[in-house]
Amino acid sequence: MNEEKKVCCDTNENDSCCQELKNTSCVKCEKLPYVIIIILLIIIAILAFFVWKNYNTIFKWNWLINTVKTDNSNLEKSNLASDIEIKVIWDKRCSDCQTPLIIDSLKKLPFLTWATFKEMDFSDEWVKDLIKANDIKALPAFLFNSNNISEPQFVNYLQKTPSWLYNLAVWSTFDPFAEICDNGVDDNDDWLADCQDTKCSKNIACSPKVNKPVADLYIMSYCPYWLQAQKWYLEVMSKLWKVADINIKFVQYAMHWEKEITENVIQYCIEKEQKDKYIDYLNCYLAEEWKWEACRKQVKINEKKLSSCIDKTNKEFDIKWAFKRADEKRKKYKAEWKVEWQDVPYVFEEFDINKDEAIKAWVEWSPTFVLNGIKIDKIWRNAKAFADVICSSFKTKPKECDENFQDITFDPMFWFTTWNWASSANSWCWQ
Repeated sequence: MNEEKKVCCDTNENDSCCQELKNTSCVKCEKLPYVIIIILLIIIAILAFFVWKNYNTIFKWNWLINTVKTDNSNLEKSNLASDIEIKVIWDKRCSDCQTPLIIDSLKKLPFLTWATFKEMDFSDEWVKDLIKANDIKALPAFLFNSNNISEPQFVNYLQKTPSWLYNLAVWSTFDPFAEICDNGVDDNDDWLADCQDTKCSKNIACSPKVNKPVADLYIMSYCPYWLQAQKWYLEVMSKLWKVADINIKFVQYAMHWEKEITENVIQYCIEKEQKDKYIDYLNCYLAEEWKWEACRKQVKINEKKLSSCIDKTNKEFDIKWAFKRADEKRKKYKAEWKVEWQDVPYVFEEFDINKDEAIKAWVEWSPTFVLNGIKIDKIWRNAKAFADVICSSFKTKPKECDENFQDITFDPMFWFTTWNWASSANSWCWQ
């Protein structure tokens, strides 16, 4: 190739010059940008593959570096996540403890990324001694060997035990030393199994069978968890109302201001005097907030009859003074403690319609389920679970118990949307 043509191609000054050289060793000028792009794409692909393969390692090191930067002064005193050991104590007899779910959630916390989890069952050797030594009252338990963790809010939930470990507060309720009343085993080593044990006298599994069970769900009409419970309780009411006495009752106080007391009385009166329309009203009421007046029209509630019942109920139970009594308590607190109004604790309004029955059944929260006078502390929040426990109390199980009941769990609050996991009925209202 002569020197003139080579310079022409290298400098890309003349397209015709390059065309003349397309069969020579000189690179074709118009293809050069594409070659560069292809090379860059290959480099990017290699880098992306490397990052993907090493994501977890990179993430851990970045987290550790950031921790060191933010708290470098205490680095020597701090335990790295790799120094944290968590003893997970659970009991395979507890079918609804959700221990795997809690473990999985803990492992996803960044500051516990490298922590070691050691799982053990109540039946394992030395576990009973470990539970007693750390004064554990309920399972599952999560014992940390240290509270020297970089997240201060999490540390607040670690309670020191007598053995110098730290028990994570997860509000466990399963007593591993208690008698389980329906498993055919003497669980508390007192030579009495199941219903033979006097500790099972108030367990529904050991209560006498009846011809017609009485099921009462105690609620507040604006409690989010009550709104959740009512959605599946409606299915139980509609399918078992002919063979069981299924009711909705009210806890002895209100937490959601005047709107709740007003709606409580409305529902009480509809159930009492127009029960054939009660289920239809609730189905409408739960579907959309602020729609209760339209719902009464939709299901053709007799408003004159309802108004008369509301007046009688307000007088009988002195409901209109509930707010006055609560305000008097608040004013008394303000005067005695000499604080500003914003510092006065909220006082719940009394609601006495079902007060005596609620106290007798040891009802504390909304919702609480009571069957044949016995409070059921644990029950899965779906129609099937409620139907199963009601049907278990019949002397002779009726054909209605063979119906298919849904095992889905609805969201709290209004609307019929569903959760993708179930929850236990011992959640209560504090909103």
